[in-house]
Amino acid sequence: MTECYRLSDTTSVDVNRQNAKAYCMLKDYKKAIERYESLKRMGDRSFLTFYYLGISYYGDNWFYGSYDNLKEAYAKNSTDINVLYYYAKSCSRTSWKKEGVEFMEKAVEIATPGDSILERLYKGLAECYGYAGESYKKIEVMNRLYKLNKDYKLFYSIARAYDSNKDYENAIHFYEKFMSLTPKNQRFPYDEEGKIIESATTMYQIAEKRVKKIREEDFFRNGAPDDFFVVPKKIDIKKDTVAGKQ
Repeated sequence: MTECYRLSDTTSVDVNRQNAKAYCMLKDYKKAIERYESLKRMGDRSFLTFYYLGISYYGDNWFYGSYDNLKEAYAKNSTDINVLYYYAKSCSRTSWKKEGVEFMEKAVEIATPGDSILERLYKGLAECYGYAGESYKKIEVMNRLYKLNKDYKLFYSIARAYDSNKDYENAIHFYEKFMSLTPKNQRFPYDEEGKIIESATTMYQIAEKRVKKIREEDFFRNGAPDDFFVVPKKIDIKKDTVAGKQ
């Protein structure tokens, strides 16, 4: 409808806003960017234009463009959770990684525990901590996220975070926790006939292989534990002699 209207009049700000938003909602981000940039050239400096243009740039993977426009939207409304969420993610993908953490933390503080958006915010906060190199804060957030959604696959991500930090004891603990909760029919890749697909690998197999590797490396680095070698019991030859055979 808006495209039809634009055939006779391309100057209506309201129509162009609806047209640009429609392209953004359809994830045709390049077209949305074209329309919103045109609105800006027409003098449109509204909150929604900056917000949706920022999201469109983010969807098109141009994070600096996203950052610039969401910064303007944030200046107009610093308590909008969606603005904070995408602004933080844009910061994390550009030169403002620490600011990304701060803005995502602010979004989490604003959200109430019962808010349906909280789970998405925790995922975003974990992502921001990851890009900022703050592994232990990322782990803390993923533990909080697990309390919300009970997704056992988070234990794999937690294990990987500990692993990258060379905290191998905790890495093994969470790898094994993930493995123990993985349903048996998802531990190995099967085809429609129930046969194992040799060319495929599951997260369970990766975790299993990594635990084995960590333990092997620890063995060669630190040697075997005290109880690794078992001293054989002394045999009483007299008692163990049967029918003249020793």
